[in-house]
Amino acid sequence: MSRLGARAGLWGAVALLAAIGAWHAVIWPLPPLQRLELAVDDMRLRAFLGHTPHPDITIVDVDEASLRAIGRWPWGRERLAALTDELFGRQRIAVLGFDFVFAEPDTGAWAALQPLASQDPALASRLPAWRAALDHDQHFARALQGRPVVLGYYLTADRGGGRSGRLPAPLFDTTGQPALRLPAWSGYGASVPALAAAAPTAGFFNALPDDDGVVRSVPAVAQLDRQVYESLALAMLRLATDAPVVKPVTTPVAGRPGLADLAALLLQPAAAPARRLGLDERGTLRVPYRGPGGPGAHSFRYVSAERL
Repeated sequence: MSRLGARAGLWGAVALLAAIGAWHAVIWPLPPLQRLELAVDDMRLRAFLGHTPHPDITIVDVDEASLRAIGRWPWGRERLAALTDELFGRQRIAVLGFDFVFAEPDTGAWAALQPLASQDPALASRLPAWRAALDHDQHFARALQGRPVVLGYYLTADRGGGRSGRLPAPLFDTTGQPALRLPAWSGYGASVPALAAAAPTAGFFNALPDDDGVVRSVPAVAQLDRQVYESLALAMLRLATDAPVVKPVTTPVAGRPGLADLAALLLQPAAAPARRLGLDERGTLRVPYRGPGGPGAHSFRYVSAERL
């Protein structure tokens, strides 16, 4: 069969399943058929998307080679500061996102010397001048300042609602607006305040799998304390496209006064047309993934961190 014929057959199967899906959604739920629809949609993506690495995205991989060369994780913040300087300096990247959390301070020798300084006036007088060299968090914070960097954090929904670190500012102001029907979270784990204050923003990296356990969408936003926060992916997109202003597009929920759905986000660059991002009821974006993750899948370009 020709490639054109195969595509026509695939589209026919998709149309048939869509029709059957609309019928069973009204008459009777059939989970196996829903899984089949998802599988066909996965086939469509694999058939029509390109299979070459994305030209604009590179993943700096903390891989086994890096761990052997540099040492076990987590690395010291002075090492990450040097990596950040390299990426923005010689590599000339547009935006950098960290998909892990700097949850604990790394003050290096600075913390160890402070108790000694309380008993040694001469040491106490010199210690402030040494902080820039001895406090690794301060070193890393200086590497983040003034650069388009997005720190990562995660959201939790356990009973305890534990919270640590510092969150960024909400994506937009919801004061006086109807409550949004979005998944609500109760806690978070974010980076230490010294680093959170140095980076321009941060984004969460939680995943929301479909019912079959496969991740086909990414959350663009999430709700905490009735405030809306952006994901790591959305924050990186905003910084990369010079679109700092985000406006919500809401629709009222029928029969539920004071409650609204977040239908879309409008990203408004300073000197370009607005970009509309349509959202589903979970605040997620359907992603046409290029393929599996990992260096061997060739969906993105991977560079071992030890090579930089």
